[in-house]
Amino acid sequence: MRVELHNFVTYDHAKFHPGPYLNMIIGPNGTGKSTIACAIAIGLGYNPRLLGRADRVSSFVKQGHASGWIELEFKGHEGESNVTIRRNLKLKDDRADYYINGEKTTKSAVTERVQSFNIMIDNLCSFLPQDKVTEFARMNPVQLLRETQKAALDGELLVRSHDKLIKRGQKLRETNSALRTTRAECEALEHQNQRLQRDADRHSERIAMMNRVGVLELCMKFSLYQELLKRMDKMKRKSAAAMEKIKLFDAQLSPLREKQEKIDERVQKCKTQRKVQDEARSKTAKTISKLERDLKTLEQDKKKAEIELDSFLEDERSKSRKIEELRNKIAELEAELATGRPEIDTESLNSKVVSRFSCRRSGSVSDSHGVPLAAISRASARPSHRNVLRSQSTKNLSTRFLAKLIETNAQ
Repeated sequence: MRVELHNFVTYDHAKFHPGPYLNMIIGPNGTGKSTIACAIAIGLGYNPRLLGRADRVSSFVKQGHASGWIELEFKGHEGESNVTIRRNLKLKDDRADYYINGEKTTKSAVTERVQSFNIMIDNLCSFLPQDKVTEFARMNPVQLLRETQKAALDGELLVRSHDKLIKRGQKLRETNSALRTTRAECEALEHQNQRLQRDADRHSERIAMMNRVGVLELCMKFSLYQELLKRMDKMKRKSAAAMEKIKLFDAQLSPLREKQEKIDERVQKCKTQRKVQDEARSKTAKTISKLERDLKTLEQDKKKAEIELDSFLEDERSKSRKIEELRNKIAELEAELATGRPEIDTESLNSKVVSRFSCRRSGSVSDSHGVPLAAISRASARPSHRNVLRSQSTKNLSTRFLAKLIETNAQ
């Protein structure tokens, strides 16, 4: 096995030949021990970030040089020759080329060949860079065991076996849990079975008691049936006696039924008469209603007539006052006549009387001596009788005639 470096970090050129067993690189700090470990990891195609130093491959080219390379030689598998893996590093374009046994190849082919040698640079248990110690210290026992198994010979088989063992353990725990659950369910079912057995026993006792109750109920029903038969015979005898009595009562009730029929006929007649009376009462009520309306109308007419009568009486009272005034005046005139008898202008008086009563068609007015006023009017129209009438009228015209004349004039 061989490890060879050229223009890598601080090395111009270096070559190592590790043995088949444990190999150790010893030296003080800063002498390049970790650089050799980085060269092995990068030469096998791993990402520089895995080392925790830089992100780019060109950062590992020695300062002042444009390129460098790493070459690793491994002992081949049984019956095969040694395998040489080389990785060229270029500063210009941060590119790396891979070679296997001097032939250019790809990174995936290099990774596949490295895995065939069971080399796991990404496993901290097989490759622990200085900058990853803290991360390694934070791993729990389960992670350490798994990574250690991966780093061992046939690690994948060991890991798969361990995973199977974990799954079987998980299944065993699940089985134990299910078993505990089943046992608990069995115990619960046993308790439930005991309760159900007690319930079944009570149910059996109940059924037995119900059967006894059924038998007793049948006995009671049979006894009741016997009693009912006796009662039925007794009731039959009573029913026969009652039927005889009913026949006797029917014979006695026959006259009463005839009377009842007669009474029903009278009742029907009374109903008919009552119906007629109700119709007459209805007509009477309608007549009374009409008369009430007529009475109300007459009362309204009466009120109007009373109002007109009051107005007429007021006029009569006014006329009476005027007549009274005229009578007073007549009395005054009679007093004057009694004292001096002044000369009366008979012509003027006759003309007034004639003109006053000439329009009347029927009837005549006379003085107290029975002289008609119409005759006086005709006589006054004649010249031969005018003087005689003047003297006669002066003598015979009484006070009552004048009053009558004045009253007629007032009307």
